[in-house]
This record gives sequence, structure tokens and C-alpha cells, in this order.
Amino acid sequence: MAQRWKQRPEGSTWGDWGDDDELGRINLLTSEKVLQGVREVEAGISFCLSLPLDFPGGTALNQRRHPPVIAPTEDMDGNAATFYNVHMSEMRDWGHPKYVDVWADDVVTLSLQYSTQWDSLAHVGAEFDADGDGAEEPVYYNGYRAGVDLVGPQADAAGDGGHHVSFARHLGLEHMAFHGVQGRGVLVDLHHHLGDEWARRRPRDPRGDHGG
Repeated sequence: MAQRWKQRPEGSTWGDWGDDDELGRINLLTSEKVLQGVREVEAGISFCLSLPLDFPGGTALNQRRHPPVIAPTEDMDGNAATFYNVHMSEMRDWGHPKYVDVWADDVVTLSLQYSTQWDSLAHVGAEFDADGDGAEEPVYYNGYRAGVDLVGPQADAAGDGGHHVSFARHLGLEHMAFHGVQGRGVLVDLHHHLGDEWARRRPRDPRGDHGG
């Protein structure tokens, strides 16, 4: 693919791992780095770093992000929000007294920025003159373009006849998930060092959590 940019933002890593890279500094988490982290394990204790998906509750931090909503899926006849605690022995067309299965099937509506954020390189870009023509255009990491590579809001944003209203054709979270982000890290007790006064003093930025 032709390079999407002629100049890159100062201090950025655009192009460091190839013109079509979609991982950024995740590329630094090599097999060697993962092994270095494994060799430091002593107690063998594992724990989750994520907050509960329904934390902090309400919309106090951002009016656009709502807690997850769980509902049953539709049933075999297409009735919405009804497939929960379904006795297979009683199912029309499918049921039989010999069956003892009881089924439940869920669907979740989830704001990916609600609790522990599911951020990818598609989350925040910038207006930058990547073409070197004197005009700034909205671009994301490695020059991927708003409206071309990250599409929406529009009908069938994925272009597959589906119902996606927005779609990241590049820079999606699936690349990080496939690669993995295991390595070494340092836990910092922010509350111990900073307390919570900073959060109450911090002015609310209408542009969102990154101010961009």
C-alpha cells in the first residue's frame, strides 16, 4: 500500500514498524520481553487489573457513557428479550418431555469507554498536515484517515450490508487482542500518592477524556 503520509508528527512512531502497522508501541512487547516478565514471577498469584464493567455507576463521569445493559436474546420465534430460563421440554416445535435442558442467552449493550476503557489506536487522532500540503486533515496513528479508515457515523459503515453505524477498518482493538499485551508493569497507588482531591478540582473538558 502507498504511504499515507509525507510527514509525521514530531515524536511519533509513524512508520517505525512499517507503513501499514496498526500496533504502535505494542510491537515492543516481543517474545523476549514476555519471557523476561515470566522469569520475575515468584508467588504465582494472578489478579484482574480491570474494574467491574458497571463501575462507577450512573453517568457522573460522562453523560455519553452509560452502564452496561443486560437483556435476554430473542427466542426461536423472534420474540425480543424473551430467551431466558427457557425449558426445552416446553419449547414449541423444538421441545419434548425427554429434554431437561433449561436455557438462558444474553445480549449486552456496552459503552467501551465506561469502566476500564477498551482503548485502541482508533480512539484519538489529531488534525495534522500529513500530506505536507499546508492543510491539516484528521488522521490517526500511521496516517490512517478519518472517514476512510475509520468510518462513521453513517449507515452500513463497515460496507458489508450490516447494521454498523461506525466501523474501524484499521487500528481496531482486535490487533492488540491477537498480539497480546503481556509483559512487565509497575503498579502505582495513585490514591495513596495523590488522594482524590485532584479529581474534584479537575475542570471538566467537554472534548472528552483526552481533550482532543
